[in-house]
Amino acid sequence: MKAGYGEINITPPQGTAMCAFPRRPERTPRIPEGVSDLLKARVLVLDDGVNAVAIVSCDLLLWQTVDALEIRQKAEQLSEGKIAACNIMLCCTHSHSSFENTYLFGAKLGDPQIAAAKADIAQMICGALEKLSEADIFFSQVAAPFNHNRRVVKDGCLAPMAFNRDENTTGVTDPTLSLLRCDLKNGKSLFWINWTAHALTLGPGNNFLSADYPGAVLARVENIFPKTDALFTNGCAGNIHPCKSMKADDSALKEITDLLTRGYLKRFFKQRF
Repeated sequence: MKAGYGEINITPPQGTAMCAFPRRPERTPRIPEGVSDLLKARVLVLDDGVNAVAIVSCDLLLWQTVDALEIRQKAEQLSEGKIAACNIMLCCTHSHSSFENTYLFGAKLGDPQIAAAKADIAQMICGALEKLSEADIFFSQVAAPFNHNRRVVKDGCLAPMAFNRDENTTGVTDPTLSLLRCDLKNGKSLFWINWTAHALTLGPGNNFLSADYPGAVLARVENIFPKTDALFTNGCAGNIHPCKSMKADDSALKEITDLLTRGYLKRFFKQRF
């Protein structure tokens, strides 16, 4: 198996509207006061000699289908068929503090920052294809029960959503932290981390662009392991939240990052699974 990695900065210019949580009553999009941490797109490419697949993770709320298809098709075209569009999994970490690319909060199809991000992501995928290296691949899973289902059921009926676990929430959740590590022959390692929860430790009171806890987790991992590149996906989050969320400050972000990295990622990435 061969593996390759790429990442790019997709932080928009100052003044670009934020996604989610528009200001009432006019639903005016939030305009960020600054940048807490860079928004990035990352890709892990795996190639078994027959097929190449790409897992792309973007610090965005979501991609609409029209944009997802465009990115995939452009990457296939630029790579001259080295990777098929259908072999590209395009994910978003669902950060509610990213820029507005959803067309739900003021952005329009063809906006320059959205077009630039799509073009750069397609190029990033192709760049990772050109940097493939032989790799040993390891995988493990561990329970990380720091999330909860925000829907509360009382007397058989759904009650208003609760955003923190201490509000006695109920419902299905997935506490599994999945860890895939690719040790490259050049001495570097690539990590793919998956844990199911909205990137929503920062709530509507936050006015700074941020990748939320997924970005903080990756920064922590790459700091612990200097010869490492990492990406994060959060699966089918649905109504699943971190146990602490929707804060105006970064207190919940720091708590979730600590819970996911202290003793979990550090312990499992230091060994061969």
